[in-house]
Amino acid sequence: YHQTFSDRYPENSFIDGSPYFERDGKVYWYAGGKGSHIYYLGTEVLGILRRTDDEIFFAVENSYGGGNVDETPPWTEQTEFSVVVQPDGSWKVGKLTVPD
Repeated sequence: YHQTFSDRYPENSFIDGSPYFERDGKVYWYAGGKGSHIYYLGTEVLGILRRTDDEIFFAVENSYGGGNVDETPPWTEQTEFSVVVQPDGSWKVGKLTVPD
């Protein structure tokens, strides 16, 4: 988890009630309550919103749908995503928003 996610945003951490969990070296996200049928379809980067000395913020559009499980029509959600530039020049996930 900490190889991919920055510690800058505590809401991304594995704390009680966090939507994230790690298993076998992979990070997963609890997709919702019991009975939810949310499928992530893809993300399109719309552009750079702003930059700081060590972080780049992007406007992104995430696409979701109900898959073959139900008749939920596909939908999109515009959010903000960031990468935090580490002192060694590598990037880690910063601000991340998952569907409501």
